[in-house]
Order: sequence, then structure tokens, then C-alpha cells
Amino acid sequence: MVRIIKKSVSEWLVFDKPIGEPECRFFDDDYHIERNQSDEYTIWFGMNTNWKLKDNQWTKLENSEWLECDTPIYEIEYQKLKRGKKLERILK
Repeated sequence: MVRIIKKSVSEWLVFDKPIGEPECRFFDDDYHIERNQSDEYTIWFGMNTNWKLKDNQWTKLENSEWLECDTPIYEIEYQKLKRGKKLERILK
């Protein structure tokens, strides 16, 4: 018998610059950031900051501590993108 005991999906998004981390020294043409979603949480892996959604609360990792925060801009842009794709499929 085979069972999936934990499921996780990783997606990479490309931005012109690190909009959620304006203090980052950035030298490339594009900024790539990973979004990982599992059954338990969603986490964004930034250059200097990681954000995690668990139990409907966003936190960000600062000085080795998870501190409560607002929804990161990357998640806001991601949700806009997903809504646009859904709308595009509905309109076709």
C-alpha cells in the first residue's frame, strides 16, 4: 500500500525587483522568490526574510524569531495573479 503522508507544492515567482525587501542589495535582471504550500502552512523564501502563514496568521522570521506581521506583498500579488488566471478561464 502507498500513502501520501505530507503534500507540498513549490512555485517560483519572478519580479523585477525584491518589492517585499527594499533593503536587499539586488544585482540581477529578475528577482526569483519561492512560495511553498503544504497542508499545514504557506511559506515564502525571500533573500533576507521568510514569511509563513499558519493558523490564519502571517509571521516573518527576524533574528531567528517568528514575529506576527501583515500579509506579505508577494502573497498579495500572487493572489491577484491567481484570481486573474481563474477569471481568464471563466471568460474563455
